[in-house]
Amino acid sequence: MAWFAKDFITFFKELELNNNKEWFNDNKKRYEKIVKAPFQDFIAVMISRIQKDDPSVAIPPKDAIFRIFRDVRFSADKRPYKVHMSAVISSAGRKNLSIPGSYIEFSHKKVQYYGGAHHLENDQLERVRHAIIKNNNAFNSIISDKTFVASFGEVLGEKNKRLSKEFMEAAEKQPLLFNKNYYFGAQLKTDLLLKDNLADELFKLYLAGKSFNQFFLKAIN
Repeated sequence: MAWFAKDFITFFKELELNNNKEWFNDNKKRYEKIVKAPFQDFIAVMISRIQKDDPSVAIPPKDAIFRIFRDVRFSADKRPYKVHMSAVISSAGRKNLSIPGSYIEFSHKKVQYYGGAHHLENDQLERVRHAIIKNNNAFNSIISDKTFVASFGEVLGEKNKRLSKEFMEAAEKQPLLFNKNYYFGAQLKTDLLLKDNLADELFKLYLAGKSFNQFFLKAIN
């Protein structure tokens, strides 16, 4: 049985064209029934599956799921609503985004899965760089693994133009030391939302990125 109805996709198509409070309020019951409730149920199942593999992931869905409301305080874009549903599944959920985990996003355009260490503080980034230098062979083995490459391609992340002296020499052998963050991702077709193997496919991606996440979790801690 599929997790989501076709109206989940239709809702976000319409919201993109009618991103205002009046339209949303008129469609609030629809949102709660065909978007919010099934997404919460789905994330609960994903948390349960991941928790069986990693007991530290013991959070309720509400601590994983992001609100649909946009924070427009410092943005020139004043549209009040996101046109997707999203959640981050980790030991801390959305309360601490520096912890490597699984980011899941569903919209009317695509299904997205991301993992890795995206929101690193300066001290965490320094520890990560030292860990990569110290364990460069193990790191290269993780990012060149056939399943990882087939699932995600390459490691993504914003880059520094310069590094301190202690990292510059090592960066000649490992250019990823220039990264400010380290993450990976996959984009899948929207029609996966309407299939009963949605959770299975995302759990495969979780397993494909598991070693990467574990490497960074150990480095950060």
